[in-house]
Amino acid sequence: MTLMKTLIVTTATLAMAGGAWAQSTVTTTTEQSGQVQSGEGATVDAATLVELDDDFVVPGFNLPVDVLDDYDVVDRNGEYVGDVEEVVGPDRQTATSIVVEFDGPGWLFDDDVERVVDITLFTIDGERLVLDMTEDAVRSLPVYKDD
Repeated sequence: MTLMKTLIVTTATLAMAGGAWAQSTVTTTTEQSGQVQSGEGATVDAATLVELDDDFVVPGFNLPVDVLDDYDVVDRNGEYVGDVEEVVGPDRQTATSIVVEFDGPGWLFDDDVERVVDITLFTIDGERLVLDMTEDAVRSLPVYKDD
């Protein structure tokens, strides 16, 4: 029951925070056992989100995707937690989320994992993005699968 509550809260949070995300359909799946593995949120299939072109200028950051690609992501304390992998949205003209590979020593995930993070949770600081979330909150975000 706790798993179901977590998935409902995560979905509701993304819908409220994402604006355009609330207007799109996001398909989520769990592991075959019906249980999400420890430390993992639901899975977002890359087919439900569109990777934005390198020359697309991301509103709010006023930078093209290819510049943001591989930006370091740090937590509120400035500690490295990962880097930008993709900028995605429901279509090629709308950036709603950033896929971050969390691999930093600051947060101890079991494996490097890519998660879909609402774009409004980032601020830009020089050549890095600051993520306004706790490690526990990030663990509940959808895992991005692009294979």
